Amino acid sequence: DVGVSVHGVGLVQDEDIVVYDTGSGSLSLFFDGSAVDLTNGNNEDVDAFDILTDGSVLISTLGNALVPGLAGTLADEDVVRCVPTSSGPIASCTWNVYFDGSDVALTATSEDVDGISVGSGLYLSTIGVYSVTGLSNTTANAGGDVFSCNSPVTGAVSSCASFSLTFRASDHGLTGNLD
Repeated sequence: DVGVSVHGVGLVQDEDIVVYDTGSGSLSLFFDGSAVDLTNGNNEDVDAFDILTDGSVLISTLGNALVPGLAGTLADEDVVRCVPTSSGPIASCTWNVYFDGSDVALTATSEDVDGISVGSGLYLSTIGVYSVTGLSNTTANAGGDVFSCNSPVTGAVSSCASFSLTFRASDHGLTGNLD
């Protein structure tokens, strides 16, 4: 991890999250991954995140992660929630499992979650080919798709009432991964 220098912020690592303030036009550190124990090299690089209205952050990691307070290793298809225990940039939090991807059959290497958003459902994107109940994509560019876990039950035991395709990348001429 060599990081990248971000104007106004300083050195930022790939387990950090930087936000842009449209009012001031400035960048600031929102989430300090190493301060909340995302320190296991590339495995714990943040490859998907969503900031919830309560200020907590959902993340999925590039590889298998270990975070304080959660037993066992989290897989790259899982989504964890960091609830801040301090103000300012998130540098301490309480972790909990938000979504266990293996509970809905996201277990293949290509099913690493690399895009998440919470809305009327839980929107997900994977690095490649995916298959969940009632929905699958076997094309090489499936990593550009976004699908929704409808009426999600979140937590350590996760489920979806159904799945629906929200965006198929190939329908729009996109051939790469969307994350």
